[in-house]
Amino acid sequence: GPQDLRCSPEPTPGSQYNLLGLRKGELDFAFVQSDWQHRAYEGVGPFAGAAMRNLRSVMSLYAEAVTLVVRGNGGIGSIDDLTGRAVDLGNPSTARRGTIDRVLRGIGVAPDTFGRIAELSTAAVGQELCAGRIDAAFIVIGHPNARLGETLRRCDLRLVSLDGAEVRRFVEASEDFESYAIPAGTYAAEPEAVRTV
Repeated sequence: GPQDLRCSPEPTPGSQYNLLGLRKGELDFAFVQSDWQHRAYEGVGPFAGAAMRNLRSVMSLYAEAVTLVVRGNGGIGSIDDLTGRAVDLGNPSTARRGTIDRVLRGIGVAPDTFGRIAELSTAAVGQELCAGRIDAAFIVIGHPNARLGETLRRCDLRLVSLDGAEVRRFVEASEDFESYAIPAGTYAAEPEAVRTV
């Protein structure tokens, strides 16, 4: 009937864009990462001075994990091995990049120690890793992920755990992050669980 709501799914650049669209009244409903919803609600980071106290969460879909993907032959076994390497952190205007920046800062890793920082879309990460143009990439996704699974099957790539005392301290001090494990066997290339946040 005429009282029914009509929806049109529209692709956007991501959570920060969606939250700003909600604030401006350009969007009525949006999908966002929960950590960014929390930051907007509290008025911190890019939302400083403009808390969005009218935000409401309708549902939670799935957990998203900060996932470090590396070239299998690149000799990267931990986050400490990224010094001097070409690492993708994502586009600076995306929630993915904001989340990765918060995690790296929280665990005491300075991106200026990387040899080169790439700012790719998540969709371009697999191609750039497979071509050897970058050594590692941080992505924020739910698992299992079909695109990542296909990329791991096609190329010599693997996942690296984010674990250790600094990561545990970061999680304990955080309102937005918790420890997470990508279960063993989620991807054929990963027979053991991969620890992360």
